[in-house]
Amino acid sequence: MNATAISKQLMSKTRVHLDSGSDVIESMDEVTRMTLSVMIGISGLVGAWASACLVGAMLQLGNGPLQLAQTWFSTLTGL
Repeated sequence: MNATAISKQLMSKTRVHLDSGSDVIESMDEVTRMTLSVMIGISGLVGAWASACLVGAMLQLGNGPLQLAQTWFSTLTGL
């Protein structure tokens, strides 16, 4: 090869298409959405369970939230 052929080879532009990993990003997006949905669902179930326990405790005492608060504080303090 002569010098001009080598310089033409070195100076030629080659386009290289790089995959940005968009398939990976989209699948991670899907995993993130599913995880968030599951976490929100479980949080909702825990909140509903806690509310049901609170309502059950108030119904068992019979006098509503004030009686429940008084009983809770007396249990904590031992009075």
